[in-house]
Amino acid sequence: MTEVLAREPLGRSIGFGERLAEALHRLDQEQFGTLPITGAVLPDGSPFPQSSDHFLYARAAVVAAGRDVYESVFHDPERFAPFTARQCEPLLYVHEEAFELVTGTEWDRLTRYDYESCSNADGWPELRG
Repeated sequence: MTEVLAREPLGRSIGFGERLAEALHRLDQEQFGTLPITGAVLPDGSPFPQSSDHFLYARAAVVAAGRDVYESVFHDPERFAPFTARQCEPLLYVHEEAFELVTGTEWDRLTRYDYESCSNADGWPELRG
């Protein structure tokens, strides 16, 4: 994917990074982030919670699954649950690596949306203060 994107004009890499950040930010919601990891339990048998990194990588897996899957989780949050057992961390770096291939320099841009876990104040109402 990185190589394909690197063959496109530089604006495509930048645009991909912006759209990815927005999609991840939109998924950054309590209803998804508080789901336990499917198929994992703690030694006492209780559900294994997602860490902030795990939640980010699960959101990336939802995005990688395509638009229909992505949109479906907003209509039925339980559709997000299987992605807690998946991760797609490499998707986070596609645009950065493509940018570096095209320019010879590292990605040094901030995207409009912060996609780190719990950065979407609208998705985590109790964090709004």
